[in-house]
Amino acid sequence: MPDEAAYFREQAERCEKLAREVDDPAIKERLLNLATEYARRAQVRPPPPPRRRRPPTYPNRG
Repeated sequence: MPDEAAYFREQAERCEKLAREVDDPAIKERLLNLATEYARRAQVRPPPPPRRRRPPTYPNRG
């Protein structure tokens, strides 16, 4: 999959463009809300990969 941030930025731009072209205020509002959400997601850094837990060490076992 391409870079997630770039994907979300592209989707935000598409929603904003559609909102400018639409006459219906309800649809315009929904598209602008989507654009805002996509832009927010584009700015969020992905979570770090999960850390591996080391196996426990048991003293005095052998």
